[in-house]
Amino acid sequence: MLAIRVVDTALMTLVGMHLGLSVWFYAWLALLFAVCSIGFFQYRLRTSAATARRMQTYAGLYIVAFDLALAIELGRTNGLTFTWSL
Repeated sequence: MLAIRVVDTALMTLVGMHLGLSVWFYAWLALLFAVCSIGFFQYRLRTSAATARRMQTYAGLYIVAFDLALAIELGRTNGLTFTWSL
């Protein structure tokens, strides 16, 4: 799980660099990675069904929080325009 998060975070960093996103986005990625790492190490040190579920929760949190951060940052950099079309 941790290896997948390393690759995922590295790829998202490259995407962010390509899109020219701000520093707060990378800080948010680092924080999300740290939270997932905590869940991973809790599982490795105290392997149980509860810590496995918690690790799964952390991974889901990573995905949702990343998508939200990316949407906010893209909205901030490109502007949000709401239009009505028929």
